[in-house]
Amino acid sequence: MNDIFLLTQKHDLIEYYTERFPRTKAFPVSTSDRKIDREKLSEILSKTLTKYFYVITDPNKRLANFDFDYAPVNGEEEFVHTWNNDPNIRLFNRERVLADIDSFTDEAMYKGKVNFKSHSYPTKHALQFDVVFLSYGETFADGNFQRLLDKAPNAKRVDGVKGIFSAHKAASSITDTSMVYIVDADAELKDDFDFDYVPPESDRGFAHVWRSINPVNGLEYGYGGVKLFPTKMLRASEFWSVDFTTSFSEGLKSMKQISNVTRFNTSAFETWRSAVRECTKLSSSIIERADSETAHRLETWMNTGFYKAFGSYAIEGAHHGNNHGRTYKNHVNLLNKINDYDYLRGEFDEIYPTDFRHKRAKAEYKGYFERYVHRT
Repeated sequence: MNDIFLLTQKHDLIEYYTERFPRTKAFPVSTSDRKIDREKLSEILSKTLTKYFYVITDPNKRLANFDFDYAPVNGEEEFVHTWNNDPNIRLFNRERVLADIDSFTDEAMYKGKVNFKSHSYPTKHALQFDVVFLSYGETFADGNFQRLLDKAPNAKRVDGVKGIFSAHKAASSITDTSMVYIVDADAELKDDFDFDYVPPESDRGFAHVWRSINPVNGLEYGYGGVKLFPTKMLRASEFWSVDFTTSFSEGLKSMKQISNVTRFNTSAFETWRSAVRECTKLSSSIIERADSETAHRLETWMNTGFYKAFGSYAIEGAHHGNNHGRTYKNHVNLLNKINDYDYLRGEFDEIYPTDFRHKRAKAEYKGYFERYVHRT
């Protein structure tokens, strides 16, 4: 990939490019200072290591599917390359600019001294890493998988494999690339999320986790987010710790972009199960975070979202997970029960008999009607 130099002060745009395109270098300049002059070109030249380099000066250009590996054909080295006649995206030949910086500035462009060649946008048609969708009877799994196929038409699916560990192992067995994106069945992908992020070589041994929105309590962090795993490590793993993502690889890279809404609250059991699992991890401190951050997340899980769909089960599941994590924090085998869905199903059915669930559903519907419908 060619080096990319981004001239903008917009933090969201800088994050967008640096997360997706690891060779991006940001120049935090104001809108009035985006002019490409001798000083900027000199600084850019001192930081680029590639034969060609891009300069992007339009702060509204996101270019999600743009192929930054594009290389001009022989005989086109002398040109500054643009796309759709847009000078805000330029590809420079490093050697040519080094030889005569003043011939490639905006001033030279305004005087008609720059030789431009315009192209249609070069689009990446294939993702570098496989994308695998994991499902096990989730309510809206089929719909979410179809949404995924819109973004990644060659996405693969592991469906009905019992056990989280076994499902991930199955995903690694059908993966043909060095890393693999894992998408959970309850992930409703955001429109602006794609799967073209390629980590630098130094980060290929880490698990990468994107943020997700919790629809019950509004938290935004890695819970339920899209993950990118090193395939060899996934295949070589022989056991599943309580929180596999943070334990099997060289470490964890938290990505700032939001990848999806995690629609775990689609049935009473799915909601309760999800809350139990996450709050066990939080309360047992197996996920290393700042104590204040963990405490805030746990407190929010246990006290927020009652009036959301299946919110009561989310809150009660959070309390159950909190107790489970605190009680068994030094007993890994017992903590690991949260990864056994049959065990959790038995616990749920014992706590919530069918008659109770029906009565609660009627009461919650009545409460919803009185709070919202009746008032209108």
